[in-house]
Amino acid sequence: MDGQQSIEIPLLKSSGEVVIRRREFDALLVERAIEFGAVFQDGIPVTSLQRVQGEWHITTAQGVIGSAPFIVAADGRNSSVARHLRMLSSPIRDDRVGIQTQIPHPEGYDGALEMHLYQNGYGGLADLGQGQANLCLVSNAGAMRELRKEAEALYKVNPAIAWRSIIPISRPQARSVARDGVFLCGDAACVVEPFTGEGIAFALRTGSQLARILISPRESLPGDREKKYAAAHRQIYRGKLAINYLTRFLSQHPRLAHSLAPLLFRFPGVLSLMARKVIR
Repeated sequence: MDGQQSIEIPLLKSSGEVVIRRREFDALLVERAIEFGAVFQDGIPVTSLQRVQGEWHITTAQGVIGSAPFIVAADGRNSSVARHLRMLSSPIRDDRVGIQTQIPHPEGYDGALEMHLYQNGYGGLADLGQGQANLCLVSNAGAMRELRKEAEALYKVNPAIAWRSIIPISRPQARSVARDGVFLCGDAACVVEPFTGEGIAFALRTGSQLARILISPRESLPGDREKKYAAAHRQIYRGKLAINYLTRFLSQHPRLAHSLAPLLFRFPGVLSLMARKVIR
């Protein structure tokens, strides 16, 4: 939708979907990890990582808390592990900013996923259940104030509502997703544009694949696990981010996006094809 025209795209038929709030999903993951013996420490940032005789020594703001042969960095697009160990490529130019909040269902909202092309950026609305919806906005630097006004007017949002920032929107890709016993998962390894909502799916797939590799007794030689995970990671992402890259480009050039929007509305099959590609 571009504010003046709208189109509905039917998604693939399935046996049913389950929607869960992210904070509840995270809590379930933590609970399950603890059941299997994990030690969970919240709110303790890592300040440095050092490789000593084949072990990683982890230092936090409270001091050294231990060592481990492997580090799994699933700490998001702003990964402190990737930054500490200089595992990222050269910085990329991207001045976009993002914000997110939860709102009560707008009047007439039926729970469908909505994506909007605004004059000052783009945004999405997704049902969270229990009468709540997640509202996310992304704009170029300097345009967020006006984008907020557009979204607040469309959904009749109270301007005093609290928003949470999403930064960075983009980030340099990792030079390597695995090195010397350090493994990057999800957005820590490959940032996925929030427009298509695929980030958590890729994070779960890479985490699951890495878990199988780490517990396998066959990868016993130095570097075996790193090589196998790097190959599996490439396979997971290969050919699956084309729509993500396209939406990122259009979000960085909203005027071009609005120029192309009428063509997409004239040929809804193109949008339907894009949606099916993302879901599959």
